[in-house]
Amino acid sequence: MILGTLLVLAGLAAALVTVLARRANESGVAGVAAIFSLVIALLLTIFIVPPLARSARVEVANLDFPIEPTSGGGVFLVIIVVVGFAAWNTGNNLLFLVFSLLLSTLFVGWVAARISLRDFTVVYPAAGARTASVQISPDRLAALTGASWIDVCHLPA
Repeated sequence: MILGTLLVLAGLAAALVTVLARRANESGVAGVAAIFSLVIALLLTIFIVPPLARSARVEVANLDFPIEPTSGGGVFLVIIVVVGFAAWNTGNNLLFLVFSLLLSTLFVGWVAARISLRDFTVVYPAAGARTASVQISPDRLAALTGASWIDVCHLPA
């Protein structure tokens, strides 16, 4: 905790020295202070970010969300945010098109996940047509086969 606070304060001080030296046309001092700022940023990344990420992961795990995104889903959400920000920042129509495609893919995936076998009142096992098989409820089918319901949205532990 103290190390993190000291590193942040040192980084802010180095950034301030960089700005002041640059305004005073002291390029040598500005360069050294900028390098020092980068070293401090690297130290923050090495020593501070991993414990924060672990504690954030523990806190998120303790929350009772109805969904558990996979790591691939997290990467997809990060890509959506990055592309959305880039589209908004640059005003590039192609990026807006890609952003809308990513959002629609997310929406279609959500709709497909909501429509599962369990949501149907009647299913037709085996052949898949009313005339080729029997009509049965999903719960009765699970009981007859000794199956258990699983969540295919995330990998088992």
